Amino acid sequence: LVPDEPTPQGGGSGAGRAFSQRNYGMDLFGDLFTSRQALALTTLARLVREAGRRLADENDAGLTAAVQTCLAMANDKQADYNSSLCTWNTRGEYIGHTFGRQALPMIWDFVELQPCGDGSGNLDGAFEWIFRVLSKETESREQVIRYGLSDCANAIHIPLPDDTAKCFVTDPPYYDAVPYSDLSDFFLVWLRRNLENTHDSLLKESLSPKDEECIVDEVKGKDKSYFESTMSKAMSEGRRVLT
Repeated sequence: LVPDEPTPQGGGSGAGRAFSQRNYGMDLFGDLFTSRQALALTTLARLVREAGRRLADENDAGLTAAVQTCLAMANDKQADYNSSLCTWNTRGEYIGHTFGRQALPMIWDFVELQPCGDGSGNLDGAFEWIFRVLSKETESREQVIRYGLSDCANAIHIPLPDDTAKCFVTDPPYYDAVPYSDLSDFFLVWLRRNLENTHDSLLKESLSPKDEECIVDEVKGKDKSYFESTMSKAMSEGRRVLT
């Protein structure tokens, strides 16, 4: 159950500079957690899967997937606050999370939380964050019913006909500023262990897809010209689908 997928390679002057953990023997994602932290997180993952199986016996598949997904996201947040890369915020007197910045940095000492305790970063707090989002999203249900559809696709091959979209909203990558796919793997490896037989199309690979990622990353052989040409294609594709 402990994540045995490889951590990002790191190195170079591009996006790889965000990762130094391999210099200190953290070659697998499981290496980012102490044995006690891994035990807590794998136990929570087991409980999330068991909850999904119990719900499946009593409810429809859609509700089961929704509840199990929310539980898995709470556990993902626990992983962020329960790794050996968490520092103590001395100004606010609370635990800092793994991603204080968009990187996996090496730190020389760390603080460890009690997941079921009443201190900062605990499991109750993880549930509270998700509950607040759901509460906010359902506030206007009495006035209007909203319908939506989401899909996952390559930005240079948007699955829409010409002149059909009213709006094109994007938060594009910026050269080598943020290694999005490598960072997301930290959360993906735990989602896969929480969500068995759920969202199979999104979680079928052990790590996030990177071959077509629009980024500057010397480790992956992607330079400035690759980034700019790919970004141009994505923006042209966005223009194609706009009314």
